[in-house]
Amino acid sequence: MNKKLFKFETAPQGIPTEGKTLQNVVGALNRNESKSDILKPRDGYGSYIDIVKDFKWTKTSRNSEGRKNTPTVQLEEFYVTVPSFFSNLNVIQQVLQTTGSGMVDALKIITAGSAVGQSISTAIGTAGEMLGNEVNKLMEQGRGAFGADPDVIMPGHLKAYENLYGVKRTQFKYKLPYLGDSYKRISNNWGENNDLSKLAGGGLDAITNAFGMLSPGVGIDYSKTFKYGDGGPEHTISFFLDNTKDNEYSGIGAQVTDKSYSKYDLNVGLQANPTPNYETNFRFIYLLLYQNLPNRINKLTFVPPVIYSAKLPGVFSYRWSYIKNIEVNMVGVRKTKSINNFIGDSPSDVVIPEGYEINLTLQSLVPESQNLYYDAFNSQVTVSQTP
Repeated sequence: MNKKLFKFETAPQGIPTEGKTLQNVVGALNRNESKSDILKPRDGYGSYIDIVKDFKWTKTSRNSEGRKNTPTVQLEEFYVTVPSFFSNLNVIQQVLQTTGSGMVDALKIITAGSAVGQSISTAIGTAGEMLGNEVNKLMEQGRGAFGADPDVIMPGHLKAYENLYGVKRTQFKYKLPYLGDSYKRISNNWGENNDLSKLAGGGLDAITNAFGMLSPGVGIDYSKTFKYGDGGPEHTISFFLDNTKDNEYSGIGAQVTDKSYSKYDLNVGLQANPTPNYETNFRFIYLLLYQNLPNRINKLTFVPPVIYSAKLPGVFSYRWSYIKNIEVNMVGVRKTKSINNFIGDSPSDVVIPEGYEINLTLQSLVPESQNLYYDAFNSQVTVSQTP
């Protein structure tokens, strides 16, 4: 692992704005007037920033048996590039594809023998097909214009969640220790479906009111329907990072060719001054906070905080999730230290405590389902990438 973790890159200036295509309109709206630099991993895509293995979060030695099989939350990070309007068009298109023909068939059965009813069902079927085709065109334009990755593919049992968000990989992936006590909490709600009362036009209320004058108790029991929620489950991830000097984490004696070292890490005699573990810890904290803040592009638009595909094997799989809360506390004595080559070539002064206490609340963007719970036991939190 490269102990510098990330590098700053200048944000792109946007695309040409001439013409009236969707791509050019998007480029004009998101013209870069003040966007801050973006972060890129130094190790490239595919490598994890592995807190469990490579960071000092426990006194247990790095390669000891005590660290093996530590419960580990796996995170892959994404920018949301496609507005929800276009993503929801995709949802509509899928609904039309999977339920449109069934709805038409049901209407034909209900209106059997009625010429008017048959005409209505045929018209609905034709309209649904035409709308589905138009949604497909809009969706293709939208995903291309906003630069979403086309290859974020999910397994068969999660196809209903695929393309729910139009995203682009940040190329950052993480492994965090899970030390919490919470395993699973499920809350369900069933409620009345008032569609029948609406169809009756208030007639049922009139009947119950009339009989209420003749009986001390009047009421009708209707079957209830499951109320699908709009909020997802959450888990809290808490751990410490120790900044005190430790050769096991600073890598004393490593070779100069190790890419963890920069030109600022070389002493006379070509002996390496390895990156101290407090700097790597600080860089991780900075990365985590930076990626979870909006980045303003101009006076109107901004890039929202990142979202994650998250998994704790055997506990949860949040294919679309976000960090709801981040709290970083300084522990022990703290000092001002300089970090070389942080932003640009000049040293940056930072406050370094003896340790950090990190608390994250990770929340799913969709409600819990059998599909997602099954996925927690079924497969890695990875996506397929076509060559």
